[in-house]
Amino acid sequence: MENLKLTKKMDYNEAKFISEIIKAMANPVRLMIVDELRHGKKCLCELMPKFDLDQSTLSRHISQLKKVGIISEKNEPKRFPQPNIIWHTFLIL
Repeated sequence: MENLKLTKKMDYNEAKFISEIIKAMANPVRLMIVDELRHGKKCLCELMPKFDLDQSTLSRHISQLKKVGIISEKNEPKRFPQPNIIWHTFLIL
């Protein structure tokens, strides 16, 4: 794979935005939730059997993903406003 370079330096707000996403996605359960939702819309009751968690814990994980904008109110994965910056960040790490 060729080296990918950012075309501009990241400002503080971009860095803060990306760091919040990385923090949210650093949890294995949240990664699994996003993976499940990649395959289609699901309600909490459909996600519950896939995780060994109580409803309140799973709801807190979903809330964290909503808070940073990874999923929408309808639990659909969202596109990030600046996908190239985020993609490059994950490749660099």
